[in-house]
Amino acid sequence: MHLFESISNNGIGFGTFRVWSALLGLLAATDFAWGADMSVPAAPVPLTWTGAYIGVNAGYSSTTATNSVSGGGLNGSGSQAIPGFVGGGQVGFNYQIGSIVLGAEADFDGTTTTKSIAAGPMSGTEQIPWLGTLRARAGIAFDRFLVYRTGSAAGGEFVYNLNLPTAGVVSTAVTSGALTAGGGVEVALSDSWSARAEYLYVDTGTINAAFVGPTTVTSRAQDNIVRAGLNLRLPIAW
Repeated sequence: MHLFESISNNGIGFGTFRVWSALLGLLAATDFAWGADMSVPAAPVPLTWTGAYIGVNAGYSSTTATNSVSGGGLNGSGSQAIPGFVGGGQVGFNYQIGSIVLGAEADFDGTTTTKSIAAGPMSGTEQIPWLGTLRARAGIAFDRFLVYRTGSAAGGEFVYNLNLPTAGVVSTAVTSGALTAGGGVEVALSDSWSARAEYLYVDTGTINAAFVGPTTVTSRAQDNIVRAGLNLRLPIAW
C-alpha cells in the first residue's frame, strides 16, 4: 500500500497532510531564524582619558616659612610652620596613548595660611592669600583609574607685616614664582565625572620680603599641600 493511500485510509487527507507539513516547515525556519538573531552583547568600550576638563579642589596646606633679617644692626633668622586651608579650581586636558596619559593643568587656590613669625629682633605676621600652579602631568591609566606625577611652575602672593626695632611696623606684599612637584590618583566616576586625591610640594626659594634702609628681610616658603578634587569632562572633540 502506498504511503498516501495509508494516510488517506487513516482519516487524514492529502490536503491536510500538506498543510501540516507547511506549518512544521515554517516553525522550523522561524526557530532557526530566532536562534540566529540572538547576538552576544557587545563588550563595554574602555574609558579614554583624552579630553579637556574643569573642576574644583579643596584641602590642607602646611607651609614652613624661614625668615631672615640682616643689616642696620639687625641680624637673626627663624622658622615657623604656617598651617591653613586651600580651595579653588582647575582647568586642564589629557591625551591618552595606549595606557600612557599626558596632559597639562592650571589651578588657582585661595588660602587661609597666616601665622605670627619671628627672626632675631624682628617679629610680625606672614600670610599667603593665594597660590597658583601651571603643571605638566604624566600618568598610567588602568581603565578607570589614573596614577600620575605632576610638576613645573607655581606662584603666589606673600603678605608681610613686620615689626623692626629700627623702623617700626613695615607692611609689604610680594608676588613670587616657585617650583612645584607632586602626584596623585584619579578615578572616573562616570564617562563625564572623575574624583582625585593629590599631593603638591611648592618651594619659593629666597624671596626679598622687605628693604628698610640698610636692613634686608628675606623669606622662603616650603609648602606641602594635600587636597581632593572633582573634575567634569568637557564635550570638546579632539
